[in-house]
Amino acid sequence: ANDLIYNLGLADVYVLTEIQDNDGPTNSGTVSASQTLQQIVDAIFAESGVQYAYVDNTMITDDRNGGEPGGNIRVTFLYRVDRVDFIEGSVTSVTDPTDQATNPLNPFYGSRLPMVGTFTFLPTMTDVTVIGNHWTSKGGSDPLMGSNQPPGNAGEGSRVEQGDAVNAYI
Repeated sequence: ANDLIYNLGLADVYVLTEIQDNDGPTNSGTVSASQTLQQIVDAIFAESGVQYAYVDNTMITDDRNGGEPGGNIRVTFLYRVDRVDFIEGSVTSVTDPTDQATNPLNPFYGSRLPMVGTFTFLPTMTDVTVIGNHWTSKGGSDPLMGSNQPPGNAGEGSRVEQGDAVNAYI
């Protein structure tokens, strides 16, 4: 909450990544992050007096989105209720969530599903669609100045395919 308040200045909309489900790494079948997100919203309000609301990613499939097993990490949105309205029913993804969870040829298989949502900014009533991404990890890449030259760039192929999928959606 302090980073969002003091380092990012209480923005109108935030895209959050690495948000775990309500019981973290416990592999219980829980996929909702409602409690996790409410704790963030409550902490922002307690420190700043500014009220945010959250939009959870309801397209999560248990243990199919990468990250810590059981944690069901995802992309989510926070928005300032005094400056922005969220358009209910606008949440979608750039790829089919069932295909992402089951098809190894899907560019987001085993990775985080992009989240798309539309917000109305007040008072102009301007609609803005936001795409939140958290692409495949680059973990396992070689250091730039290491012994392997050129350095291996883990995840690069998947990240290019994921970028192509987002571009096609746009």
